[in-house]
Amino acid sequence: MKRRDRIMANRLLGIETEYGFSQNPGGNPEADMGDIGQELINLAMARYPFLPAGQGHGIFLGNGARFYIDCGAHPEFCTPEVDNPWDIVCYTDAGAELLQGLANELAWAQVGPGLRLFRCNVDYLTGATWACHENYGHRANPLGLPRQIVPHLVSRIIYTGAGGLNPFSPGMEFCLSPRVYHLDRVTSTSSTESRGIFHLKDESLSARGWHRLHVLCGDSLCSQLGTWLKAGTTALVVALVDGGFQPGQSVGLQDPVRAMRRFNRDVTLRSTAELLNGRRLTALDLQWHYLRFVQEHLGHPCLPDWAEAVCTAWQEMLERLARGPAGARTRIDWAIKHALYLEHLRHRQVSPDELTAFNEDMRRLRPSADLSDEPAGGFDSARVPAGAGVPVPPGRTIALSNAQRHKLQQLRTELCELEVRFGQLGPQGLFAALDQAGLLQHRLTDVTSERVRQALREPPASGRARLRGRAIQQLHGRGGHLCDWHAVWPESKETLLDLSDPLQQEMPSWTPRPLPARASAPDDIEQRFDFLKSEYERGNFEQAFSSLGEITTSPAWPTPSFVSQYHSMMALVQCRRGFFPAAIASLNARAQTRLNSISSVYEHVAIHRFQGLIPGDDIWEWIRLGDALLDQHPEPESAQAFGFREHKACALLHRGQLDEAKILLRQVLAENGRRRTHPRMYALAAADLGEVYRRLGEPDLARTCLDDAERLQTDAMALGDLSEFTLLNLAKLESASGDVSCFLNRAEAIQLDANNRMGLVRTHILRARLLRRQVDAGETRDRILALREQLPSLHACPLCAKILHRWDDWCAGRTLPEGGDAFWGM
Repeated sequence: MKRRDRIMANRLLGIETEYGFSQNPGGNPEADMGDIGQELINLAMARYPFLPAGQGHGIFLGNGARFYIDCGAHPEFCTPEVDNPWDIVCYTDAGAELLQGLANELAWAQVGPGLRLFRCNVDYLTGATWACHENYGHRANPLGLPRQIVPHLVSRIIYTGAGGLNPFSPGMEFCLSPRVYHLDRVTSTSSTESRGIFHLKDESLSARGWHRLHVLCGDSLCSQLGTWLKAGTTALVVALVDGGFQPGQSVGLQDPVRAMRRFNRDVTLRSTAELLNGRRLTALDLQWHYLRFVQEHLGHPCLPDWAEAVCTAWQEMLERLARGPAGARTRIDWAIKHALYLEHLRHRQVSPDELTAFNEDMRRLRPSADLSDEPAGGFDSARVPAGAGVPVPPGRTIALSNAQRHKLQQLRTELCELEVRFGQLGPQGLFAALDQAGLLQHRLTDVTSERVRQALREPPASGRARLRGRAIQQLHGRGGHLCDWHAVWPESKETLLDLSDPLQQEMPSWTPRPLPARASAPDDIEQRFDFLKSEYERGNFEQAFSSLGEITTSPAWPTPSFVSQYHSMMALVQCRRGFFPAAIASLNARAQTRLNSISSVYEHVAIHRFQGLIPGDDIWEWIRLGDALLDQHPEPESAQAFGFREHKACALLHRGQLDEAKILLRQVLAENGRRRTHPRMYALAAADLGEVYRRLGEPDLARTCLDDAERLQTDAMALGDLSEFTLLNLAKLESASGDVSCFLNRAEAIQLDANNRMGLVRTHILRARLLRRQVDAGETRDRILALREQLPSLHACPLCAKILHRWDDWCAGRTLPEGGDAFWGM
């Protein structure tokens, strides 16, 4: 193995837990759950040290954690970054204790029925699912992670599954993890739809060189041992990949989604899945493979000092599971729940034959969303007593009476209720009651009630989370400061407490580095325009377009100055959305447009710059007019003149006039104060200069410019420009496919979050060129064509038409006979 300079034994990990919640019986059915969630936030702000989240919503607490209300009004608690699985359990349990305490206090304060909070991940009534995400810091090539870690994620459900019923089956099919049925692909960029086993999102929230594996296929667990094993084993697999090893190379699965579902529905753990090499292994086999791989490398610098302790518990759990569910029935969630369900079936005197007949009847009526080629799942029938059932010869199924069918349908409802109550926080929860009665053996010796209470108030002992927590405790109550994972800063944005190094131990000094102001809901029309501009700069063009309509509802509308701003803003938004004709119409709609002013010319040049994949030819008419105006009135301090010159340089670049573009861009970047006063436009110029240097064959200078642009755009949250230009230009510089994919995946993740369709077309086109051996060219072309149908700007874009017409040449990496850049201008 080739040793890597950046091997590290310190592992940083964290867990994000979304909680289900509802009012107790007797609550107000008209109550808005989002408002109730906000009341929890308000109570937390009154009881604990905090700073508001500067990018997003919610608060950061004095223990380094984040608490906010996520999609669907789910309260979400994110642990601080910790360096061992014991602390993961401590802070996860501290989050549950915090929420339960707030819910109790809210009920007392309002003298109402109160709230019930649940540690679960599916809703059997609506079919919805919510998340328990894991995060693992690393410096490995993200492209290499799926092959090495997917077999682990697929098979670890034998000890990380929450257990329950198949949420898409009308029968009673027990499974190790109900959330598995919400995963329909191997990899994905989204976490809210079309979810994959492996999440491609690579938002590091840290300094350059760091990556964050964001795992979204896991369950919320009640068992301390289950949570500890989930985090500990996965962190060790990531550590091995970070150290240059390939733990999953020999156990790649032929169909990971099908394999996960086969494993998921078999409580005996005997189902097998086919590997790429043709072998068939059980989930237990796969876990033994990973365990032995880690054991063989204990003591290696890439593994943390707690690796041996995890391996010992890992091995003990696999040995227990080899004996079937009974071997772990007091230790991990799914096995505890399975035993509880079996007891309920005994109590209701349900025979295995009735259960089998019911499941088959229900599947005939409404087939479940299951890719498995095995018969309908159920409970381990050998463990269900015959009760009043009548023996049935093998191969035959009894016919259920209407009364039996009604009883079994009622029983399914009871089991769903049991599952919800299982994860209920507080003494009313079934898991908590079993634990309190001393019937479970899931607790970790080193995770005491005292440590959990301490985790509720204090940050971890090491890493940037400790520094963040200390800063929050010091600044709480003083007002005017905001926080995020990577920094703390005042609302004035004049200084910054840089926490971008996740392993740093010393409190940094405040540095004069600005960050964007926290977005807030605008109240008046001026604030609305400011808010829209910030959304535009963030690349949220669709959101900005939707919000523009609200401007006309303001009492100040239609004041002429606001109407003019509206049309200018609409033009910019429409061109970035891919609706160039609508952008032109917006500019033409302005009354008394003055074409003899540089500001008006700048607006036309700006929308022509973003006309298609590259600036359209019509931009030159406006550039000539702008040059003439600036010759007469230089306006050296004008922001519009600064922007005009940047856009002109971009047009020169795409016309192939590289030396002229370089001279102009260097002049633009040399203008005094522009980096501070206009960071977004300055960064765009730096990105363009980087592309000029790349085309001139000077990759080092290109990388310097693009790295600078990336820093500026990240700090200013200019994510639209970052994802459409800077990251794509950085990808062109790379020779290793892993580094190329890293930049493209980051760009795509930003664009998907913002529904930036023009950006997605750019990324898809470049991915087909740079990663032609790793993408399906036909599928990628179909995606581009589907997006092109939605975007008028691309219908009139000659470069887009040329690339699609000569798609095979583009994907093969060929240059054009007429010469020019290897990327045909892209």
